[in-house]
Amino acid sequence: MAKYYILVIVICVAAFFGAAYYKLSPPIYIIKQYNLSYEQSSMKELNDKEVEIFDSLLQEKGINYRSAEADHIYDSLLNQKLIYSENELLKLNETEYFKKAKKDSIIIVKNSEGISFIHSIFKAKSQIDIPEKYQKYLSSNTFSVVLYFTEKDLPIDVSEHKIKEGIRYFIATEDYKNYLTLTKVNELYTAEELIDKGYLSDSTKIAIPEDILYPYIEKRFWIFPIMVLLLLFPMYSTIKPKEDKVNLNRLSEMEEVLERQVTTAKIWLSLGIFCFVAACAVIFFEMNISEGGGAIFFIGNFLALASIIVFFYYRKRAKQLSQILTGEGVLAKWEYDAFFWQNYVDNILQKFQKMNKSTLLMVSIIIIIVFGFIMIADPKAAKTMGLIGLGLIALITIVANIVPIISAKNLAKSSPIVIIGQNCVLLGKQFHSWGMFGNRFESAMISEDEINMLEVKYSYRTKHGRSTVTVFVPIPKGKMEEAQEIAKRLMEGKK
Repeated sequence: MAKYYILVIVICVAAFFGAAYYKLSPPIYIIKQYNLSYEQSSMKELNDKEVEIFDSLLQEKGINYRSAEADHIYDSLLNQKLIYSENELLKLNETEYFKKAKKDSIIIVKNSEGISFIHSIFKAKSQIDIPEKYQKYLSSNTFSVVLYFTEKDLPIDVSEHKIKEGIRYFIATEDYKNYLTLTKVNELYTAEELIDKGYLSDSTKIAIPEDILYPYIEKRFWIFPIMVLLLLFPMYSTIKPKEDKVNLNRLSEMEEVLERQVTTAKIWLSLGIFCFVAACAVIFFEMNISEGGGAIFFIGNFLALASIIVFFYYRKRAKQLSQILTGEGVLAKWEYDAFFWQNYVDNILQKFQKMNKSTLLMVSIIIIIVFGFIMIADPKAAKTMGLIGLGLIALITIVANIVPIISAKNLAKSSPIVIIGQNCVLLGKQFHSWGMFGNRFESAMISEDEINMLEVKYSYRTKHGRSTVTVFVPIPKGKMEEAQEIAKRLMEGKK
């Protein structure tokens, strides 16, 4: 199993870095919308180069940009342009203008898929209008309708045409009414890479959005949730009880005790996986953080972590119980007759009832003092506080009396057997372990009474310090020396 975990981690880490550095192979074809109407109308205006000439004339003659003389010079340059330009292009409608002005760069698409593609992209007003099957070719870093295709994904066939790099071509339907631009790019760089290489001012270089050029760079983080799930699912098999039918220490009556630990561990593991998947779903389905997504993500991850911790707790308990049932690390196994066991149960019930009475008396005195002080300080609330105080005392009294009785009844129904391990004790169907995280063995001693007992004490952490549990193990007749040796070994283990 360790090899499996190492293999999963190595593969996932390799996949993560591989996804980060995976880059599309050239060429990439850039397809975008084009506004011919704007181009045609701009012929009636000075272009950038002509505007530079206009500016230099004004600066040379010291003419104010807002003066009538400046307007006269601008109109003169524009009239001169219109006189020497191809006037017939200005008179054509958009379709005829397209056919004549772009005749050397038009590629007519005739296949049905290509025509459908051009129609859908040409009519799109925003990225939302792009068909679902082409959405993945859009960049999430821009709102413009620009699509980026590799050669094998290109929805039109351009194999018959010698497409040159950096040249703008027009792909159009046969009626010339729907068209898009197509540009082939062989040198693939992101905008940041162009800056690093000093190509930013080079008009022949075209920047490709990072999410297009490196298609898995953002998706690579999904490798970690997948890795977590791959590591969690095999843990179901790690809590399978040991099978050792030959070993006499394996008791069929104790199967349900072990299965209860195993089932509890599986439930917590399943809950952890479910909560983790629920948290991941917030990101996968792009749920709005402000509309419940944030709460689901936080609570899901918190419950997942808590559930996994509890799973490991019960998995260790199941392993410890499985070990002692198969005879591994067992210090002693004692069996009792029904009469002795019943006497032991009655004795234990009396012990706990006696202990609970002293605890109940102390707690009741504290409640009386606290609520009495409140009643004196606020006479108006005295009646209410008095009833609450009495209610608490009554509730604690009921619990203090019922819990030992229920515990004793369950113990009486258990198989009359005790198995003592180095870090745990199986008392009937009650399993106690001090070999868990946060638990600590405290002491082991012999108490001689009507029924001799091996008293084992261990503690566990609470919010207010440590709480101690005492396990009373009945010592069978003739086993006193063995019990003393066990107590000695347990105390040596503490050191």
